[in-house]
Amino acid sequence: MGKLKKQKRKAKTTTKAVLGVAWYRRDQWDRLLEISSDRAELEDTYDEWKAVAEENLRNLTPCEDQHLAKLKAIRKKRKKVAKSKALVISKYIKIFHQA
Repeated sequence: MGKLKKQKRKAKTTTKAVLGVAWYRRDQWDRLLEISSDRAELEDTYDEWKAVAEENLRNLTPCEDQHLAKLKAIRKKRKKVAKSKALVISKYIKIFHQA
């Protein structure tokens, strides 16, 4: 029993988040204010709303990058642990066959 058989790797799956963002035109703003049940939560002017919305969109990217960095670190750690487990198993196999 020289080499351990490599385990079949599961197909990589990716999880994608879908984000919907309401975007308004200047000519829609007054109508939006008229029909909104949460009018008090909205900015007073279209320009104020647009500035806040654009800032919020810019702030989405760093969060995504941080999340991806954490996932990569977790994957790297798991690979390292799996490799060390494989080494321990192969040592036990060698000891068993020597006995």
